[in-house]
Order: sequence, then structure tokens, then C-alpha cells
Amino acid sequence: TVIQFSLKDRKTWRAFECGSTLLPMVYEERRQLIQLYEVFVFIYLDLLVQRKVFERLEDKYLVHVDVDANDLISDISKQV
Repeated sequence: TVIQFSLKDRKTWRAFECGSTLLPMVYEERRQLIQLYEVFVFIYLDLLVQRKVFERLEDKYLVHVDVDANDLISDISKQV
């Protein structure tokens, strides 16, 4: 079972069941694999969305600045 949690408000969480499946143990139950694949697809797509959100937050709050090699502090052990 896959359950997704989100904040309802500052003090309360909300939980949604996003998918549930059984792992087939015999060949005759192979149709259950479709549900298993659907759960994997849901998880994969949700991870892609999370990655995009993280990248947007990273761009907004963790600004990357390119620094010229001449402006870097050199390793003191290399100066000897």
C-alpha cells in the first residue's frame, strides 16, 4: 500500500491511499502485476515531481555563483 502524506494545516497531516496491490506468488495470479506496475509508475512520477520542486527551491534559495579560479583560496600545502 502506498500512502501519501501532506500538511492539512500547521498542526494536522492528511493521508491519502494512492495505491495498493498484492505480489502474485503463482503464475495464475499474474494479472495482479498490472496493479503492481501502476504503483511503481505512481511512485516514479511522484519522484519526478518532487525533483522538479526541489530544483525550483534550490534555484530560488540556494543561489550558485561561479567563482573565477583566481578568486579561490589556494591550498596552503601547495604553496610550500
